[in-house]
Amino acid sequence: MLHEEKLARHQRKQAMYTRMAAFPAVKMFEEYDFTFATGAPQKQLQSLRSLSFIERNENIVLQGTSDITNPRVGICV
Repeated sequence: MLHEEKLARHQRKQAMYTRMAAFPAVKMFEEYDFTFATGAPQKQLQSLRSLSFIERNENIVLQGTSDITNPRVGICV
């Protein structure tokens, strides 16, 4: 019971943070089309997905044209 309550609390918190961020749409890495965005190397994007840069206290910079790729990757992360 305690585990279920903790999980539900975490999900509510995550939903609240997503609403507060006011993203135009919620996107997940699982939905990302690597064939469409050829300028973004798949290996680097998968590395971002692991969020290991947070543990290393590093920042990320998405550089390039502001087409579909950069905003979508930012929202996914």
